[in-house]
Amino acid sequence: MSNSLKRFKKVPSKSTDLNQVQQNVEEVVNPIINSNIVDGVLLRNLKLCSLEANLITHKLNRPPLGWIVVRQRADSRIWDVQDSNKLKKTTLAITCSHDVEVDLWIF
Repeated sequence: MSNSLKRFKKVPSKSTDLNQVQQNVEEVVNPIINSNIVDGVLLRNLKLCSLEANLITHKLNRPPLGWIVVRQRADSRIWDVQDSNKLKKTTLAITCSHDVEVDLWIF
């Protein structure tokens, strides 16, 4: 998990009601925290050059599982070439059909 995700911490209590509320909160929050797509980073204003591997430092400290274009400022097809990337733990390798500026959610 990245450092931005924090686990719910229960407060020790003798109150049955408080313990039940904390248990309910934990049951709802933990599946969200454990979701792969939530554990990511938003990178803004990335300038991609067409027909070359653009290496984007993602700071996940692990190989990314996927990515989503959150905002795209011009018409361009975008795809990854991650299979040939030798620096998967630190970078995402993507290319595009035309120069474009994007925001990406990388998870």
